[in-house]
Amino acid sequence: IWEAEHARERLATATAMVEAGEEAGDRAWVLQGRNWRVLDLMELGRVREAEAEIEAYEAGAEDLALPHYRWYAPLWRGTLAQMAGRWDDAERCCDEALALGRRAGDPNADLFVTTLRVQVEVERGRLEAIDADWVRRGAAGSPAGSAWEAWLAAIEAARGGTGEARAIVARLAERDFAAVALDANWHAAMDLAEALVALGDRERA
Repeated sequence: IWEAEHARERLATATAMVEAGEEAGDRAWVLQGRNWRVLDLMELGRVREAEAEIEAYEAGAEDLALPHYRWYAPLWRGTLAQMAGRWDDAERCCDEALALGRRAGDPNADLFVTTLRVQVEVERGRLEAIDADWVRRGAAGSPAGSAWEAWLAAIEAARGGTGEARAIVARLAERDFAAVALDANWHAAMDLAEALVALGDRERA
């Protein structure tokens, strides 16, 4: 049920996870459910509810005192700050999330924080500040390589690298773009649409 049209079903499932964890007295399970609720609420645009869920998650993570859980709250707050155009807040949250994540030894911290930092620069229009090679390495090494490629195409097209962007689009088009709309990486279709618009291909966008 990763596809975008199942967001409400995912939210209901995550809510059931929280309720089951609370009934069982399993605080770590409650946090897992809240984790998914935050993401689903963001996806549905229910920002105030997501903010409240982040606060509840953070309180539970502090109470549980396991470092692995704590860095997600500043990461999510940085995401919301980026969405609202509060760039300084987003950077501050990135710094906090990265420090906590590294202290916990969680390799996802570097990946997720760098992803957010790159997207902040995209949204600010500071395309020259983006480390495109980092995105290329993601495309080469990730099981979700096509999602990274779509993101890279959007970045390169926006900053004038139309040759590379067109080559990426051509590769992804070989199977009618089927690879960019799968499960958790449905957002790649949005990046691909941005790339196509920047390349002047509005019909396919």
